[in-house]
This record gives sequence, structure tokens and C-alpha cells, in this order.
Amino acid sequence: MEYRCKVTVQDKKLFPELQEQYCAVPDSGKCPCYNVGDEFIFYRNDERREH
Repeated sequence: MEYRCKVTVQDKKLFPELQEQYCAVPDSGKCPCYNVGDEFIFYRNDERREH
């Protein structure tokens, strides 16, 4: 059986107090890797199992 999940980036927010508490680089700012509108498809089947 195959499962697919499509994820679309809707918004980018920054919570400095949480970033300071949980990130290795507390003042790194907004994520440069994802942009509003980006789409990703994650899938899993009998041969490929992502965790």
C-alpha cells in the first residue's frame, strides 16, 4: 500500500523566545530553506518507509 502526503508552506513566522530556548543557533532568524508556496510530497510504500 502507498501513502502520500502533500505539504504546502502557508506562512513563515519567527518566535524569537522559542528559537532562543530550543535552537542550537538562537539568533539564526527565519528559516532560509522553505519559502511560502513551496510544496513537498512525502510518501511511503512497502519498499520505502520514511520515519
